[in-house]
Amino acid sequence: MKPEELLFASLLLGVFALAGGAYGSFFAIGKLGRSRLLLFTSRVFFGLQAVLCLVLLRVSTLHLGWKLFLVASLLGYAVVPPLAWSALESLHGKEKGKS
Repeated sequence: MKPEELLFASLLLGVFALAGGAYGSFFAIGKLGRSRLLLFTSRVFFGLQAVLCLVLLRVSTLHLGWKLFLVASLLGYAVVPPLAWSALESLHGKEKGKS
């Protein structure tokens, strides 16, 4: 891998991680505040993350194992925030029922 390719891939991977964090944060804040705008913003960040994943898969010279890890990460980012929110709702719904 050439130094330029390494820097490009590193930059895209950093933005990939930041977009994932923004997706999770806006998702949680949007759900908490029942804001359609924030939930839409979270989806935009997830879309950005998916585009970055596709770009990395197409143009980077990452090894196949890293590319598979990248796809698995994208799938994890897609699934974890809604599952975590659902688990929190059911947990706190049970607590409210006990009170």
